Amino acid sequence: MSGSKQKRQIRKLVQLLIKRYNVTSIYTEDIADCLECSPDVVEDELGLLYEEWVLKPVFETRCGMCGNIISTYGSPCGVTVGLGIAECLWCMNQQKVFESDLARAWAACEEE
Repeated sequence: MSGSKQKRQIRKLVQLLIKRYNVTSIYTEDIADCLECSPDVVEDELGLLYEEWVLKPVFETRCGMCGNIISTYGSPCGVTVGLGIAECLWCMNQQKVFESDLARAWAACEEE
């Protein structure tokens, strides 16, 4: 598959996930697996969507018990690493947040 075709498919999939399915987090690895392409190609295209104000990078903490997202941060600096205890609203599990717990994702920029 040509590089430009992959890039078009990545953009179409991201737009579909955001507009039709209201997906809040987009993961490079999931897009790469779905389209059977390199994560580097996906990351490059998501970076271009960031430059176009379509996506923004975010960092998430997930519950160690149920896997649901506990918190989303715009920067890893926004996390009080190792100090705070995060509580999962789904299973009520409480856990400390460490830098290694942060997962990088992409989120849609809010429309104004």
